[in-house]
Amino acid sequence: MPFFSLIIPVYNMEKYIRECVESIVNQTFTDFEAIFVDDCGSDNSMKIVEEYADKDKRIKIIRNGVNKGVSASRNAALNFASGNYVLCIDSDDWIELNALEIFNNQLKKDSTIDSIWFDVYKYYDNTHSVDKDKINGCSDGYMYIIPEMITKVPGFSWGKLYRTSILKDAGIYWPEEVRMGEDGEFSCKFFAIAPFNSKVMEDCLYYYRINDISACSNLPKGKFNQSDYFNITTNVKNFYTEKNIYSKYKTTLLQLMRKNISNCRFWSNNMYDNFLKLTGENMKNMDFPNEFKEFDYPVNPKISLIFPIRDNSLDIEKIIKNIQHQKYKNFELICLHNNDENIRNILSNYSKKDRRIISVDYNSLTEENIEIKNAKGFYVMFINEHTILQYNSLDNVIKKFIEINVPSCLLKSQIYNNCDYIGAGYISLNEKIKSAIETGKVLPVFRKKYLEECGYNILNLVEKYKDMFLF
Repeated sequence: MPFFSLIIPVYNMEKYIRECVESIVNQTFTDFEAIFVDDCGSDNSMKIVEEYADKDKRIKIIRNGVNKGVSASRNAALNFASGNYVLCIDSDDWIELNALEIFNNQLKKDSTIDSIWFDVYKYYDNTHSVDKDKINGCSDGYMYIIPEMITKVPGFSWGKLYRTSILKDAGIYWPEEVRMGEDGEFSCKFFAIAPFNSKVMEDCLYYYRINDISACSNLPKGKFNQSDYFNITTNVKNFYTEKNIYSKYKTTLLQLMRKNISNCRFWSNNMYDNFLKLTGENMKNMDFPNEFKEFDYPVNPKISLIFPIRDNSLDIEKIIKNIQHQKYKNFELICLHNNDENIRNILSNYSKKDRRIISVDYNSLTEENIEIKNAKGFYVMFINEHTILQYNSLDNVIKKFIEINVPSCLLKSQIYNNCDYIGAGYISLNEKIKSAIETGKVLPVFRKKYLEECGYNILNLVEKYKDMFLF
C-alpha cells in the first residue's frame, strides 16, 4: 500500500500536463500512487499520461466515461485511493521534487497529523514569473480550527494534505452538483471532523499556474449562482446534522452564508435582493437568526469599550473625545473610576449628553469582572489613559471581526510598531506579545462570547485560543 495518493483530474491540459507528471514521477520520496482521472477532454492530455503510465506502475488511470467536472473526478480518485494521505494536484500545476519527502519527514516526527498545510508559488503563465504566496497566513506550527475559523481557512483543496481514513470514514467528498465553490464545502466538512491536528508549514511546495484555462472543467469561469450557494449550505448543514455536531457548528454555517452574500454582490440589484430574502428564510430554518445580528444587523452598542481610570491626574476628557469622534458610532464606553469627585463630575457631564458614556465606581462592584459580564456589546475592548485611536480604528476592528471571526484582534500601537515589527496575520501569543499587551503596547479586542465561555477570564481565553489571534 503506498503512503501517499496523489489525485489529478485531467481535462484538456495538453499544454501543461507533461510538466505536472514530471514533477510527480521524479519525486525524491517514491512510495506513492498518482491517480490521473480522464475527464473526457478533446485533446491529447491523456495520451501523454499514458506514455508515463506505460513506464511507471505508480501511475494509475481511471476514466469517467463522460465529462463530469473536477468534483466527480476527485471523488472517483478518492474512492480508488489506497494511500494513508491524499494530495490534490491540478493538472496544469506542479509540485517541488522534494514535496513528498518533506511531508514524510514531518509525519515521521508526528504520526497524529490529520492535515498538512503548505504555501505555494504563483506562476504567471503570460510573464513566466513566480511569486511566493503565503496562502495560509500562518507561521509554522499547529492549528486548532475553531468553528468560527473554518470558512476563513484557505479552501483550496490543492493547498493541503489530508488523512485518507478521515475522508472515507466520515464520507467527506466534493459536491458533484455544485459548479463552483466545491472546495469550500469540502473544507467545511473536513475541519469540523478533524479540527485539532493540522500542521502548518511555511515551505512553498506547490506551483499554482495563473492562466486563462479553467482546469478540469469545461464550465464557464466565475459563474456562481443561487443554487450553488444553497446547495453548499444545505449539504454542509445536512452533514453537520448527520454527524451530531450541528449545534456546535451553526456559526460555521452562519459564516458560510455571509460569505456567499458577499460573493454575490456583483449580481443585479434584483437578483441580489432576492438572494438576501431567500437567505433570510433559510436562516430561520437553521435556528440562528439572533447570532446573525452580530455580523450584519445594526446593533447598538456592537462594541463595549472598558476604560479603567487609575490616574486621576490625567486628561481623561482627551480619551473620551477621541472615542466619541470615532467613525464607528455603535459603541458604549464604560468608564471605571474610584469615585474621585472631579472624575465623577466629568463623567456625569458627558453621560448626560451622550448615553453611550457610562460611569461606574469600581469600588462598588460586587463581583469579579462584572463590568465585562454587563457589557452589552458583541465585542469588548480594553483601553487605558494613554490610548488614542485613529479615526477609523473601531470601524476597522468591527470589519476585521466580521471578515475573519477570530476570538480576538490585537491592535498594534505606534510605540510597539517603532521597536518591533510583526506582520499582520494569525499569530500565537508568545511571551513577547503577552508582554506587549500587559504594558499597553498592544490593545486586545475580544469577542464577548469567548470571554463568557472562558468564565470572563482573559488568561483562560488566551490559553485556550492562543493560536487564533489576529494581529
